[in-house]
Amino acid sequence: MTFEKIYQYTFLGLCGLWIPFPQLGSLLIALFGVLVLIGAFQKKLEFKFNGIFLGFSVLYALYALYIFNNNTTVNEGPYLEYKLSLVVFPLLLSFRPQQKIERSKVMTSVVSGAFLLGLLYIVRAVGKYFISHDTQVFHSSWFAYNHHPSYAAVFFSFAVFYLLLNFSERSGTQKWLATGLIMFFTILHIPLESMAGLLFLAFVYAFFIAKSILQYLSLKKTAALIVGLVVFIFTLFRIQPGLKTDLINTQKSSFEFLANPQKFVKECPQKMTGNQARLILWTISGEIIAAHPLGVGISGLDAEMSRKLHVLGFHEMAAKHWNPHNQFLQLTAEIGWLGLLLFISILIAIARLAWQRKDQLLGFLLLSLVLNSLFESMLQRQSGIVFYLLFLSAFIAIITYSKNEEA
Repeated sequence: MTFEKIYQYTFLGLCGLWIPFPQLGSLLIALFGVLVLIGAFQKKLEFKFNGIFLGFSVLYALYALYIFNNNTTVNEGPYLEYKLSLVVFPLLLSFRPQQKIERSKVMTSVVSGAFLLGLLYIVRAVGKYFISHDTQVFHSSWFAYNHHPSYAAVFFSFAVFYLLLNFSERSGTQKWLATGLIMFFTILHIPLESMAGLLFLAFVYAFFIAKSILQYLSLKKTAALIVGLVVFIFTLFRIQPGLKTDLINTQKSSFEFLANPQKFVKECPQKMTGNQARLILWTISGEIIAAHPLGVGISGLDAEMSRKLHVLGFHEMAAKHWNPHNQFLQLTAEIGWLGLLLFISILIAIARLAWQRKDQLLGFLLLSLVLNSLFESMLQRQSGIVFYLLFLSAFIAIITYSKNEEA
């Protein structure tokens, strides 16, 4: 077997196996890293400079600099280790094979990995239900046991987007298989109970409905599609009434917060909803940024958040070391406005590249990161930083991006 084939299969294995088995991540990345070293030494891979990759590395360097600005007694080492994906994937994928990997093969691995992940969730939940008879196993983090629900929703929506993107090109058995997988990944969003995940999935469907209306569908088919979507939403609220309650509470909390943020924070109960907690965390994060425009470092943010939560009387939240639940606030509080400017510049550069290439999958990944980062600190967990850095770097560097290039 040639080096090119080994490289391709190793990368496809990393893409497909990491999603259902994140505990294998370190081993899979290490194997791929060793292969890249061998390829670089044998000149099978060629190093190519990329400005976006340099931006990620500079972002990591900014985090590392805050070791010298650490006012806490906490060791910054583990925090920097969590961020290594900012350097590892851009560096490894700067060494490029002579022929890029076909995106259809990569996405087949991704869809297969996401399907296996969903299957594992269902089998595990059903097994636990027969033992305990507790329906809690079909909800949120009890259901998604190895990834945070919002991150698992990202994987499933990525698979849905790809299957819909190429749906018209399929025929016969392939079209029926794609339909079944789309339904499977869509239904999996229900037990995940991630509001951010459901909103983003709704955005995906809205995009394709609008696209289909403009290109293909007749008035009758369009009306049928909209009716079907409305029926699905009502069915969703009937199956999971907690989602409707969460939506109503979110609307109410948002209006109360906008009317008087300080009053909202002071009067918020100890037992609060997730969205109430987010509003409090965003308020505290904003106060930290205002007081420390250059940032407080990674461990410094944890300490500062805990201190402010204790002062406000939210001792349980402080004990759990909750982060800001917003990647933009998180990054700004950690490494200041300069770090935020650099991060936004990287995002703009990726958007420009996706637009130039007309690469909808790269655009989807970027939009997924941006929108989900409004509600979660997406690059704080390995499920997020590994996923986004791996696939953003791969789509930029080693995966085909046009039909002409694939041909």
